[in-house]
Amino acid sequence: MKLQKISFCSMKNTGFSLLEIIIAMAIMAILTAVLFPKLGADSDKLAKKKFSVWSQLLN
Repeated sequence: MKLQKISFCSMKNTGFSLLEIIIAMAIMAILTAVLFPKLGADSDKLAKKKFSVWSQLLN
């Protein structure tokens, strides 16, 4: 039975490169920029709806 040595060169390529991390962050930034206005508009509608319900209850 022969034992194989693990060289550091084979372990050096594990993990993500800087370019891959930057690309992933750019994709997340684009998705956030697209979805944020839509989510903000929905929360405004919900806030207006809650305000109208409370104003009707108080009157």
